[in-house]
Amino acid sequence: ISPALSDIENGTSCFQIAAKHWTTLDMTTDEFERIGHQLLEEKKAELLLTDEVGGGISKILERLREFSQMNDTTRTQLIEISEKAIERATKAAPLAFNQSPSHGIDVAELPLYRQAGSPAGYYLARQGLGKGQYLINPSRPSERRLMAEVIAFHEALPGHHLWSAYPRKNESVGHNSGILEGWAIYAETLSDELGLYSTTLDRQGMITKHLWAASRLVVEPGLHIHGWSRERAIQFMLTNTVLSRTEIEIEVDRYIAMPGQSLSYMLGANLIHVEREMAKKLLDEDFNLKLFHDIVVVPGVRPLPELRADIRDWARNAKVSHH
Repeated sequence: ISPALSDIENGTSCFQIAAKHWTTLDMTTDEFERIGHQLLEEKKAELLLTDEVGGGISKILERLREFSQMNDTTRTQLIEISEKAIERATKAAPLAFNQSPSHGIDVAELPLYRQAGSPAGYYLARQGLGKGQYLINPSRPSERRLMAEVIAFHEALPGHHLWSAYPRKNESVGHNSGILEGWAIYAETLSDELGLYSTTLDRQGMITKHLWAASRLVVEPGLHIHGWSRERAIQFMLTNTVLSRTEIEIEVDRYIAMPGQSLSYMLGANLIHVEREMAKKLLDEDFNLKLFHDIVVVPGVRPLPELRADIRDWARNAKVSHH
């Protein structure tokens, strides 16, 4: 018996409704599975380009898994790495944004009682209370070293904190994972463009995090549509990511409990990347990255189809005004 929706009456319809709720995209299961497989291949190819040892993708993943088990990073070092990454991102933000966040961010430890069953970190906006907060989970620090920088960029700057604290007159009400998590994943690759990753290893951490996010687009329909067992989902992620079994079990249980939510990360980021590339092709030398980011961020939370329309309207209008 599947642990997910596939064995339930109308389970397929339930999953599609949940997926649309979280992502705000009207896509078929086949469409986001296809995007998932495509992104997995693209990210594996990207990871191969960082390799200086050789042996193919499986060997790289194996080496990174070994590193995650064997390094001697301490809890204190994990927090220091995160704080330094956020400092670099704060200094670099004016290269990509017209405005600075209205308030700063602190790094703090996730309370001990929450650490065992929680992911690597959370962002708390704490609006009206001054600084935002990146709550980092320092448990299993050696395992979390590889993705320490990319998760700091995701949760803080230029990810969730920049979005939350970006100056805007009116903030749309409501939560929308598609745009919020999509932006945070987009921020991870923007950080790479800005040269914020301190080593090749940290860049590999970014790419392997994207393997993790892309695998969700295959695992969720596997569980909820195709009747995968929990163990089959775990094995898929053990093969295609560098996460430990402990981390993967936490992840898979989340996909079972919250159908559709995890799809929003990579689908949202993919939409922003695709629309940015289209705008660049249309505008060529007139493309302005800071203005593009204002179009995405300033209006605040809205469904992804609205974001797509906003970007296309901006690009068309900019094209006309420049000619």
